[in-house]
Amino acid sequence: MIQQPQPTPTVPTAATTARLRAEATRTRLGGIVLLGLLILCCAALIVSAMSFDNRLRELRDADTDNQGWIVSQLEVDHQALIIAAGDALASAMENQGPPSDEAWRALNTEFDIFYSRVSVFAASMRNFDPSPQLEAWLARMVRTRTDLANQLDTMDPADIDALRSLGDGIRDKIPLVRLLTTQGLQFFVEKAENAREQEREIWRFFLTETLLLLTLIVAAALLSVRLNRALERRTAEAERAASTIVKAYEASLSAVIVTNLDGVVQLCNQTAERMFGIASDEIIGHDVSALLAPSRLHGAIASTYAEFARCIRNKRTCSLSRRTLALRACGDSFPVELAITNDVDPDGQPILICFIRDISAQVSAERALRGALDDARRAAAAKSMFLATMSHEMRTPLHGLIAALELMDKSGFDAENRTLFDTARDCSERALAQVNDVLHFTRATSTREAPTSFRPARVVADVVGELGPFAKDNNNMIELSVNGPGATQQVTGYPAAFSRALYNLVGNAVKFTVAGKITVRLDFTETTPDAPLTLKVSVQDEGPGIAEADQQRIFRMFETSAAQTGVAAGRSGLSGTGLGLPITKLAVETMGGEIHLESAPGQGSRFWFEVTLPRAVGLVDETAPPPRASIAPPSLPPTVAWNILVVDDNEVNLTLMMQMVRRLGHKTTPARNGREAADLARDTAFDVILMDVNMPVMNGCDATRLIRAEGASRHAVILGVTALMEAEDPDSFAEFGMDSALVKPVKPATLAQVLADIAQTITDDLPKTRTTQTQEAPRMDFPTATDTGFDLGALSALVGDDIARRLAIATLKDAGLALEAGRANDPNLGDLAHKAAGSASAIGWRKLGAALLEIETITHSDGLLAAQARLPALETLIAAAHADLPETLRQDMATAAQ
Repeated sequence: MIQQPQPTPTVPTAATTARLRAEATRTRLGGIVLLGLLILCCAALIVSAMSFDNRLRELRDADTDNQGWIVSQLEVDHQALIIAAGDALASAMENQGPPSDEAWRALNTEFDIFYSRVSVFAASMRNFDPSPQLEAWLARMVRTRTDLANQLDTMDPADIDALRSLGDGIRDKIPLVRLLTTQGLQFFVEKAENAREQEREIWRFFLTETLLLLTLIVAAALLSVRLNRALERRTAEAERAASTIVKAYEASLSAVIVTNLDGVVQLCNQTAERMFGIASDEIIGHDVSALLAPSRLHGAIASTYAEFARCIRNKRTCSLSRRTLALRACGDSFPVELAITNDVDPDGQPILICFIRDISAQVSAERALRGALDDARRAAAAKSMFLATMSHEMRTPLHGLIAALELMDKSGFDAENRTLFDTARDCSERALAQVNDVLHFTRATSTREAPTSFRPARVVADVVGELGPFAKDNNNMIELSVNGPGATQQVTGYPAAFSRALYNLVGNAVKFTVAGKITVRLDFTETTPDAPLTLKVSVQDEGPGIAEADQQRIFRMFETSAAQTGVAAGRSGLSGTGLGLPITKLAVETMGGEIHLESAPGQGSRFWFEVTLPRAVGLVDETAPPPRASIAPPSLPPTVAWNILVVDDNEVNLTLMMQMVRRLGHKTTPARNGREAADLARDTAFDVILMDVNMPVMNGCDATRLIRAEGASRHAVILGVTALMEAEDPDSFAEFGMDSALVKPVKPATLAQVLADIAQTITDDLPKTRTTQTQEAPRMDFPTATDTGFDLGALSALVGDDIARRLAIATLKDAGLALEAGRANDPNLGDLAHKAAGSASAIGWRKLGAALLEIETITHSDGLLAAQARLPALETLIAAAHADLPETLRQDMATAAQ
């Protein structure tokens, strides 16, 4: 897809650099010329100002002289009129009649001059806005002139009295003429002075403006010089930048090719020559697609160039980035990363700039990375398969071992055998706890619990109650304190993580405290009635304490405190894997909290964390019973004799489970795979089905689906029995139709409690066609011991002598078949070892069972050849197991073999 980024500058060349230098030179000369013109302009301005001042002064003086002459000439003309009037009178008196023509013409001429002078004077005065008084005097003079003119025009030249009266009238105006003359001169002097003052103001203003203009011109000149210097620096920098870009362009690890819109190469760098193995002279001027691209890509390149042409026509800047293939001179294609953008060359013509990077190494690395990722995924899948197998194969023999020991009656043991029995019990419980710790940690790190509603106080009470008997074994007392508004409040969170964290913290406190007090405290706080609750949980013990140096380390996997290890080692069954606190830390972090520790050697330990829990609206149970501190052993209610189908592919586990069910007063029917179980359940209405999950022929999940689909037992209660870690979630097998799941090893007490719990819900639903007999549940002793070695007498006491002998022979026969399969390169070695491992561990041959389990694991993970390396050790253990048998039993086995 073509994008539209910012324009990319054209790749500079040597010609571009030369052009920049020429432009800089022209710009520098232009600046100098401009500065010279500015100086000439300043000089011309100064000369013009001086010439203007002189001419203005001359004009002002001429105007002043003219006005003064007009004013003064008024009085001169008036005196000349007086003289002319006197001459005319004298001539008339001399002639006793009209004056001479010359005297009369002189009188009229002088009067006309005086008349005109008055008019000019009046006009000139009115141009300068005279004062009101001077205006009145001037008007008076105009009226007098008019009267004299009228008198002269109507007068008889021979009338001497009239001539005398005219002369007297003219002479009477001497004061008015003189007043006008003096006042007019004074007026024009004042006007001239004002004009000169105005001229001075104008000149000063002109000088100020001129100086300001000169200052601006000088500043402009200085700025021009500075800009010119800056331009020179910029030009130098541009030259250096252009040179640097040219060098980078040539030294670039990417090939740079410049083409026109027709795809003809105009420019390329040295990297392009090296990358394609073609000299630049052979690249420039040729079509880029024909020269550097595989033929199958020519159409795509043509389309790309057409798209860029449309962008340029629309005056848009576009770019393209993609992975494609290029062609070397030798004809080999190789992967490249191509980036194209459009620009214009120095002449304004559109061009395309192509950046090409050889990514052959990167593509190879990506392929290797994808291969490594696939390997990692396969390894993760193998790990998950291994853990699932381990959970089944380790828990299955433990189930047989613990179940067998639970059913044993140790009342006839002497003191020495009772001690060995107790040791076996503690070791089996410890092994189971260690397996559970590993599986808990694996599940905590690989799965995410879905939020659901739960009651924290009830969960903690159940945990405390479950661990109460263990606390009593160490003479400890557990005190539970619930404070705040959350004792009966249900919240939304992660109940499994919460329970796991509390179980580990309280379990550790019970484990490492002797004859002390363990305080479990829940403090609920709230800000508003509808706001989430804040819960602070603390577990405080009086154990040995933890040194500060160990307080961070114990939260890491497989780490324990030295002091606590010593305390645990002193009591059977209390050592662990070092995973309890890491599991707790993960559980608390899942809830959004953080685990804290306060401890010192000899002063006990206090673990605490704080989490925020949203309320589960409408689920408050104000009638909930108060938290309890312990759980008593179950008292079994009256039940019925049910018909129970027991399904397991392991003969030992099948026999032991049937014995436990029979001792609870029920009837049993065996099935050794899922297909057999489905066939039996189709024809017979069983009340309960104990279904092993992992079996040959058909597994328990598929068998459950068939049973639920049809047959007489489709409404039976089906309980999954498995060592898989998923079985710890009772609903994990619900999708297959199972009602719940039991985790191996299943103890008689656990089985009795489960059957007692479901008795209340299914008794009324039993088929009417069958007769059920209500009876008291038989009294059973639930010993908590296990065994760690083979004891035919103990096994005979549990299942009978015949069955015990048959189980022992079958187990050794299965182990022998596994050994022979390994020697014969039989690919079924893993399955045969799996079958024999559970039986061997269940009846007490633990080392033999472990060796068979190891062979099974290696066969599935590393192959048959790797597993065959363990066959000598397996043969030795089989021989040792034969040696454990009584002589008569060994003879029977030899006879059967013959």
